Amino acid sequence: MKDTAFLINTARGSLIDEVALVGALGQEQIAGAALDVLETEPMTKDNPLRKFDNVWVTSHLAGQTVEARERAGLAAAQAVIDVIDGKEPVGLIV
Repeated sequence: MKDTAFLINTARGSLIDEVALVGALGQEQIAGAALDVLETEPMTKDNPLRKFDNVWVTSHLAGQTVEARERAGLAAAQAVIDVIDGKEPVGLIV
């Protein structure tokens, strides 16, 4: 990666080797990181990523937008309407 690159991970903590990331940050091989997920969660107090000012950790908050909450509310309301109307709600898990 270029030394101007920011690593962004919103998928799975296991996708990133945090030891390698700490090394790359410490040697200024990358500009920073934004992480919504970590290898070990919740983030421990001794996690070395805490010492970097150019690392942002959001702890699974990246998907918590106003739009996402609106869609979830609409989907829940539609599921209730479907049940009242005698229909099977979308995404039903039995």
